[in-house]
Amino acid sequence: MYGFYFVSPALRFGLCYIYTSASGDASAHYNQVSAGAFYNLSKRTDVYLTSAFQRASGEQRTTSGGLQSARATISSYGVDGPGTQTIVTVGMRHRF
Repeated sequence: MYGFYFVSPALRFGLCYIYTSASGDASAHYNQVSAGAFYNLSKRTDVYLTSAFQRASGEQRTTSGGLQSARATISSYGVDGPGTQTIVTVGMRHRF
């Protein structure tokens, strides 16, 4: 579930919530909240600030087929946390 709120033509905010649950013999549950702010400097350039927080609970399958405590992993950043993880991104984007 997500939504955007346009404060002005140049400024918008976004908020998102995702819930994921494993089925079968694994009992992992993942709750993630993401938020962002985007400001247009021009028609093709903007600056942004985004953040995400994820909490994992239960047990998940390993690549070898065993069970382990669920680990938080936001997107494809390649680093997982023990039970929670937070990521913050700041940037400038220019479209060609």
